[in-house]
Amino acid sequence: AQKNEQEEEILQRMSPVLQGEVALMSNWHWVSQMSFIKHILPDADLSDVNSAPVLVADIARSLNAAVFAQSEVFGKPRVLYVLRKGLAVTRVGGWFHIESSGSVWGEDFVLSDIRLREPEKRLALTYVEVFFLEHQTFAH
Repeated sequence: AQKNEQEEEILQRMSPVLQGEVALMSNWHWVSQMSFIKHILPDADLSDVNSAPVLVADIARSLNAAVFAQSEVFGKPRVLYVLRKGLAVTRVGGWFHIESSGSVWGEDFVLSDIRLREPEKRLALTYVEVFFLEHQTFAH
C-alpha cells in the first residue's frame, strides 16, 4: 500500500500527457484484456502499446486498485474489474465460475438497465488484487 502511495505521488507530479503514457505502459497488459476496447476500436493495434489511441491511455490512467482478503465478498454495480492477482468465484446461471489473473468482468458497466448486466459480486478464494474503473469515471 505504501509503495502504491509513493507511486501515486510521483505520478501526480507529471504532466497529464506523461501520466497517460506511464499509466498505459504500466497497465498495458491489463487494459489490452478488456474486450470492449477491441470492439470500440477494432482498427487499433492493441498488440502495440505505442500505437494505442488516447482513449485507451485515458482508461489506463483512470484505473484504481483495490485488495480483498480471502473469503471477502466484493463487487459493486456499474464497475469494471480486472483481476490482477488471486482467485475469485461467482455464480452465473446456476454454475460457479472461477476468475483468475487477467480475468475481466463488469464490461457491461456502460449499460443502465440492470436486467442486461451480469452479476458483479465475487467471493475472494485467495488474497485478491484488482484494478477497477467506475462508470462515473469512464463517462466523464
